[in-house]
Amino acid sequence: MKKEKLYNVGWFPIWMLMYMPTFWFITLPINFVIDSIVLLIAFAVLKVENRKDKYWKSIFQVWKYGFVADFIGAVVMTIVTFGVYDGKKSEVGLSLMMDPRGNTIALLWTILSIIISSIFIYIFDSKRAFTNTDLSEKRKKQISLIMAIFTAPYTMLSPTGFIYGIIYFFMYGPAIFY
Repeated sequence: MKKEKLYNVGWFPIWMLMYMPTFWFITLPINFVIDSIVLLIAFAVLKVENRKDKYWKSIFQVWKYGFVADFIGAVVMTIVTFGVYDGKKSEVGLSLMMDPRGNTIALLWTILSIIISSIFIYIFDSKRAFTNTDLSEKRKKQISLIMAIFTAPYTMLSPTGFIYGIIYFFMYGPAIFY
């Protein structure tokens, strides 16, 4: 039986989790750490009192809704990848899967997906994630905006073809260059 090895997952685009479920085990803790850092910095910058208490009352909601928002963006990306777009769908779909920067339509669609995810991060965080805290509505919106800007799934812009090459290199070694 062949064992799967995972390398360099920090760059792996969130939308690929739909196609490679084993990456959830690595991505979940990485996103938790990123969400935690951004949330704690937002609390510090905005001089929120009782940060530790508010952090523990909100971090799991922020983390959960962040994944839901990223998944929504992934669905938007997938629409074109599966061929809903007429015309040059194979070129656009391939660019979306390998490197969205290589095709104008794929790049615009990817940016739209990131914006949609970011909007949902803001909505979910401002309306749901901080309900167990005593933060004012203004503070909830400010923190939610910070979370939406800094935790949006920018990795959707990553060239996965390059990442596949790195994974392949670590799995099979430098012999592929001979």
